[in-house]
Amino acid sequence: MARVYIRYFRILVCQKAMAWIELQRSVWQCALHQRQAGATELAIRSKTIRKSRIQYAMLLSIMIVSLALSLLLYSGPYIFFDDTQYLAYVKNILIGKFSPFMGLFSIKFLMLYIWAAFVWLFGNNIFAIEMPQLVSMLSIIILTFFIGKSIKGPGFGLLSAAFAASSPIIVGYSTRVLPDLPAGALASLLLYMVIKKKAKQETRFLSLAAGVLGILMLAVKMESAIFVLALGLVLLLSRFLNTRKISFSLKYASLGMLLGALILQSYLSLFSSGIIRWIRFYSSASAIAHATIHTQVLLLAAILNPYAFYGGLMGSGMSTYVYPLGLLIDFSILGSIFILARRKSSAQLKMLSVINLIVILYLSF
Repeated sequence: MARVYIRYFRILVCQKAMAWIELQRSVWQCALHQRQAGATELAIRSKTIRKSRIQYAMLLSIMIVSLALSLLLYSGPYIFFDDTQYLAYVKNILIGKFSPFMGLFSIKFLMLYIWAAFVWLFGNNIFAIEMPQLVSMLSIIILTFFIGKSIKGPGFGLLSAAFAASSPIIVGYSTRVLPDLPAGALASLLLYMVIKKKAKQETRFLSLAAGVLGILMLAVKMESAIFVLALGLVLLLSRFLNTRKISFSLKYASLGMLLGALILQSYLSLFSSGIIRWIRFYSSASAIAHATIHTQVLLLAAILNPYAFYGGLMGSGMSTYVYPLGLLIDFSILGSIFILARRKSSAQLKMLSVINLIVILYLSF
């Protein structure tokens, strides 16, 4: 009987030992798998970081090339154009004798205050007055990259940034004392805030901020209103047609626009006036749009026919000031139509195309 118990005890011990060994083997295998998974995840993360560094290095190179083009093709403030008008109002701000109702250019008071702030910080020199435009140019390139990246990936973003960095308008206006580039930078920021993929809480905050920004843009360049209206119209239609694929809250954006209008009203009330009079004051002034449809047709003919360019452009009084817009607008219209006609185009690209066509039609008439 004792031998039976001893044998049973040995079997039990062996079973326990085997179970313990099997447990240890399972733990070791689990640890090995976790280590391998961690190594794989680390390798993937390192590869992603390496790709990101390459992308940002290429973006930095594009920005450096754009700055080089800006200096190489340096134009500076034009003494016979709008630049001197803005500079005069900047002086009025610095000496404390300014009103947004002094003239056509004074209504863009937010941009004038930005220039005045740079002059106050860095002194009365060409560097201080051109710094906002250079910062705006670089901001447009960066935001164009992120907009393109969010739509079609980093490759599309870098290509878009390269096109923006080599645009004659962006490069040429980077050293002019004009509000066009700052307005373009704000429009790019507003567009990025709309199409950026975001969480629910972030959606509310960015929608609110976009509404405020959309109104304050008017004090940089009043023509920005057409971009804001086009963007709002596209978002409204996409929601009404139940095809909205962009995380954006129109409710919070409307609240932001009210806050922006309240800010403008508070400032204008210092001059015993308001937003209505401010808008009427601007609408009473006339301005000539350089990018008319007739001009673009003539410019396209000049581009396709070298004789028409050298003979007609120089002899017919067609201004070379608008020449760089020719190819940009022509290809921009064709690209927008192609995107809208293509079924596989993303909602973001279609939204950009509609906004682009609305803005071009506004400029043309």
